[in-house]
Amino acid sequence: MLIQIGYLILAALGLGFLIFIHEMGHYWMARRVGMNVEAFSIGFGSPLYSWEKDGVQWRIGWIPFGGYVKIAGEKKEGGLEPNEIPGGYFSKKPFDRIKVAAIAPIINLVFAFAIFSLIWAMGGREKPFHDLTNRIGWVDPSSQLYQEGIRPGDEITLYSNRKFHGFKDIFQSTMLSKNSIRVKGYHYDYITGTRSPFDIDVKSYQHPDFKERGIMTAGILGPANYMIYNKFGDQPNPIFEGTPMADSGLSYGDRIVWVDGELMFSNMQLNSILNSNFSLLTIERNGQTRLARIPLSKIGEYKASSDYKSELGDLKYEAKIGGKLSDLLMLPYQVSSKLEVEVPMHFIEKDNMAASFSSNSVDSKLLVGDKITAVDGKPVKNLQNLLSGLQSHEFNIIVQSNNKNLPIVPWEEANNTFEQNIDWTNLNTLKLAIGQSQNTQTAGMLKLLKPIKPMTMQEIATSADKPEWTSLMEDQRSKIEEIADPEKREMAMTLFNANLKRLFLGVSFQDRQVNYNPAPYILFGRVTGDIYHTMKALVTGGLNPKWLSGPIGIVQVMQQGWSLGIKEALYWLALISLNLGILNLLPIPVLDGGQICFALYEQITRKPLKSKTMEKIVIPFMIIFIGLFVFVTFHDLSRLIKGIF
Repeated sequence: MLIQIGYLILAALGLGFLIFIHEMGHYWMARRVGMNVEAFSIGFGSPLYSWEKDGVQWRIGWIPFGGYVKIAGEKKEGGLEPNEIPGGYFSKKPFDRIKVAAIAPIINLVFAFAIFSLIWAMGGREKPFHDLTNRIGWVDPSSQLYQEGIRPGDEITLYSNRKFHGFKDIFQSTMLSKNSIRVKGYHYDYITGTRSPFDIDVKSYQHPDFKERGIMTAGILGPANYMIYNKFGDQPNPIFEGTPMADSGLSYGDRIVWVDGELMFSNMQLNSILNSNFSLLTIERNGQTRLARIPLSKIGEYKASSDYKSELGDLKYEAKIGGKLSDLLMLPYQVSSKLEVEVPMHFIEKDNMAASFSSNSVDSKLLVGDKITAVDGKPVKNLQNLLSGLQSHEFNIIVQSNNKNLPIVPWEEANNTFEQNIDWTNLNTLKLAIGQSQNTQTAGMLKLLKPIKPMTMQEIATSADKPEWTSLMEDQRSKIEEIADPEKREMAMTLFNANLKRLFLGVSFQDRQVNYNPAPYILFGRVTGDIYHTMKALVTGGLNPKWLSGPIGIVQVMQQGWSLGIKEALYWLALISLNLGILNLLPIPVLDGGQICFALYEQITRKPLKSKTMEKIVIPFMIIFIGLFVFVTFHDLSRLIKGIF
């Protein structure tokens, strides 16, 4: 707690320093061109502390956000217009006023570039791989991109006609897009080791996980990430007795690379597989042993013959499988008593969307004549064994060992070698051993874990003897029940109940840390581009203003930066300074850019603006800015309170 308070103080001091150098720029240039500076304040409101030096009153205001330099003659005094006041701001030449207004944001820009240069000289920052990769981690199965064949592991090179630099580009570009989004990249075939280019125009739609927030997506829901089981720094990452991975053979340094026929590219992909109705079959085809990942559906959804349904009903009774016959899970194929595939079965009311799922390392369809020899790695001898095996799914997972102390390499290297350091020959050896009498458990650095049955979070909490987890879930339920809006309460409760039924492995996996160290001018340009696109989204309506951060949110971000290390803190300090510099150069009357416009107007017309004219221009913008300040501060506080409680 004390450490976090310390980081908070450092964050507040950092923001105060940026304001200080900004206002010091105004002060220094104003004195240099002969203006009479009356006051220099860090913060607004009544001064908590003040002193006088060289005829200037120095103040520290009780509202710690912002600051100002008060120069004589900035408004009408008595009967004198501002330009008639000796030593006043408007009494000086327009070019002198431009220098006073422009120097402060320029200092912020120079400071940002200097800090970016310092970070570069220090070797760059350590970032999680998923922040920077252009590999896709998960695609919405209902999206157009998915129907076009885009899958986890594919690569993005261009998004919305912009070069792709990270998954934040997806969020920004989707906000700005009004029509179609162009997605360009490469599709990888990991079975043959080949890649092919794609160039697709898709329309954005409501993100399936954030419909209530109005967030849009083009179908790419997450980036790729390494899934490595390691300690949390020096702290253990325990696997509790009774939870799914307890006796699996998972150990520190293991990275998940393959689950039930799918190469693994992200936690989102893993969670989707754990909660989908598929079965991993070992089959014999033309004298060769193969694996196939086949979707399951309830028998009541198929157009199956009455004789076949009757036979399954008898087998269900003999196998003592509970429930209705119509709820029995079955393959979309009619299978003989010898476990040979006879004919495909079709659906009564819908297309078999799951059957179109193309696996990236095993077969995804069965052929007539295929003989099923095992389900989820367990041998089956008859149709009754098959039926029983399909009702309860256990997952087969292959991990790569020796990832405990991976070196921190440039992110491009980690991106290019994401799957290249996997031994495909050994992976194939372990795959083909599943369901065989001689079950091979290891091959090189690869290891086949014992079959794993995932659990719901409620089951994991009970099995791990963690009553605090159960208590936490009940607290969440109670808070949802307290939501006043009945529509929002129902939506939140539906999502909560759905998550309670989701299956998990009960262990946390970590991403790989990589080095990110672009040249200072590249980083400066990218951050400037991000600022431009954010402002454009705000103006065009693509970005809801409630997601903007005010001073409180900025301090929170800087506090998080300090908690991650000095280089991360310096980066956020530079980013905020760059924002401060660019925003102040905008041609808005209450900002420095507005003062530059007034001076340019006078330079061109040779006539100074009257004080009343300037008031009519400035005051409406001042009211808007005060309202915006209150608005973003309110939402900053709302997010802060939600985070605490």
